Amino acid sequence: MKRWCCRNRAVSRQSILRSLVSQVSKARLGAPDVYIPANFEFFNYARLFDDVAGARFKYQVFLTEEQRSGACIACGVCEDLCPQGIEIGEWMPKVTELLA
Repeated sequence: MKRWCCRNRAVSRQSILRSLVSQVSKARLGAPDVYIPANFEFFNYARLFDDVAGARFKYQVFLTEEQRSGACIACGVCEDLCPQGIEIGEWMPKVTELLA
C-alpha cells in the first residue's frame, strides 16, 4: 500500500481516511451517518470499471440504510472538513441515482 508522509511520519491512506471520518463524526451536529468514503468508492468503481451492477451490489450489501448516500441531507458539515474541497452534498444525489 502506498504510504504518504504527514508531518515527518509515514501514514497509510486508510488511517488518514479513518481520521477524517472521525473528524466528521465529531463535528456532525445533526448530520446523518453517511459513510462518505465507501459511497464514493462504490461510485468510482462503477464508473472506472463500467460495473454498475457490481458496485450496486456492494452498496446494498456493505452499507446500512443510514450509511448510504440517500441519507445525506446536504447540510455541508462534511464539506467544511473535506481536505479535497469536494462538494459532497452535490455528489451524494448522483451516487444515489447510480447505485440505489
